[in-house]
Amino acid sequence: MNTSAVLPLAPSGDVDWFRFYGSPGDLVLLSASADDTEKVDTVIVYADAEGNEIAFNDDFDRGSSIAPDSRLYTGVSAPGLWYFSVQDRRTWFNDPRNPSGGGADHTYTASLVQAGPDSYIT
Repeated sequence: MNTSAVLPLAPSGDVDWFRFYGSPGDLVLLSASADDTEKVDTVIVYADAEGNEIAFNDDFDRGSSIAPDSRLYTGVSAPGLWYFSVQDRRTWFNDPRNPSGGGADHTYTASLVQAGPDSYIT
């Protein structure tokens, strides 16, 4: 909890997976922010230990005033390991004319923050 990492999405089409230990009632903010929004549009998928998708977030970059970063507030329902992934999807419908890229210049910051009544996360 309360950690972040700066990583590249490489090669093209790469999916990065993260895990954390959660307890029932934990509220968390999973976020992924592109370092260069012209190159990376992040998508977060939240999953349980069996690989079942619980939720996802993609802002779809529909307008110039919305940065292509992902933020997902979620909860933990049982003790154990929980997972989330980050990948690049250039458009909301994954248009093959605008494929995801990859490489050292396709970096993002992934964060896992414990949310709660005293954390004041914006």
